[in-house]
Amino acid sequence: IDEYLQQLHRGLAGVHDGRVATYIPELAKADPAHFGIAIATVDGRVYEVGESRERFTIQSISKPFVYGMALE
Repeated sequence: IDEYLQQLHRGLAGVHDGRVATYIPELAKADPAHFGIAIATVDGRVYEVGESRERFTIQSISKPFVYGMALE
């Protein structure tokens, strides 16, 4: 998993398409150079690569969790 995440990060870290959203003040503060991946398994293992420990706003990332709760 570690090697796969490293390969994935290397392959995608150079993608700079799009722009930082500025219509929400917290999103406007985001550094577009930050890119990290973190995976937590059901047995408690955590795999990380890149800037996975940078703080970020959860404006859009909250949607999958809300969807999952609605399905449940």
